[in-house]
Amino acid sequence: MDAPGVYKDIYSSMGSAPWTYAEPHTELVQLVNSGNLRSEGKVLEIACGEGTHAIFLASRGFKVSAFDSSTNAIDYAKINASSTEHLVDFTVADHKKVSDFRDLDFIFDWRFLHILTDETERQQYIDSVAQALAPNGKYLSVAFSGDKEYWGTGTLRSPPTVNAPRYWATLSQMKTLLTPKFEVVEEKLITTPQKPDLEIPCYFIFCNKRS
Repeated sequence: MDAPGVYKDIYSSMGSAPWTYAEPHTELVQLVNSGNLRSEGKVLEIACGEGTHAIFLASRGFKVSAFDSSTNAIDYAKINASSTEHLVDFTVADHKKVSDFRDLDFIFDWRFLHILTDETERQQYIDSVAQALAPNGKYLSVAFSGDKEYWGTGTLRSPPTVNAPRYWATLSQMKTLLTPKFEVVEEKLITTPQKPDLEIPCYFIFCNKRS
């Protein structure tokens, strides 16, 4: 997990983070439109950044909580939400906050799981996500794909935008991590944009909690 303060410069001004965009990603919109999520369900976004996805889900009728470890990011998220009529419970916290929740219908992290480079910490995180979900709850993770040679090779690679290693899991490694607690419903390789002109390969993995 990154040390506190690593994102201070990245979130130095609203919209400055290279992964921050004003509109939700197409794949998340498609997932909501598919009807695979319970209408008006309780949702948690982990590492929400400036709140684009959380605000979008609130606009579609979901009851949304969201947190990020960056104080600046949460400040910007609250500003973004204040310009709409859609309420989101934004909080400054790290991923361990997940253990405070129960009976959620949907939890998702968008470009977060690869930040957890320690194997034990990754497993503990997935376990806490499963515990926070209600029966039949859903989980979505979008994280860097280790099956592509992007910014190097191997499991640990350091992006030029952040001077810290990231965990580039293969699809097989992702399934090994997830399947004890989840049934994979949809898996696909996508690209996520990053300013100024990058398209980073990521796995989009949507799951049901096992009973």
